[in-house]
Amino acid sequence: MAAWLGGVLSVLRQNLRFATVTVAGSVVGALLGGLLGDVPDLILIPGLAAMLLLSAVKIALHKRMRVS
Repeated sequence: MAAWLGGVLSVLRQNLRFATVTVAGSVVGALLGGLLGDVPDLILIPGLAAMLLLSAVKIALHKRMRVS
């Protein structure tokens, strides 16, 4: 178990910036989710779909620019 934990911590140290950004995003998301309360599905689902679509386009354009 200790060897496994050491491996996990080693990977975490190597990716500290990514882990920090991920944790910060999760905390902000949890706080906003708590503040928003109960958002109607009619607003929530299209909003989430739009964010996912925007992220997919951004990733596709980024990959396209790297290949060119």
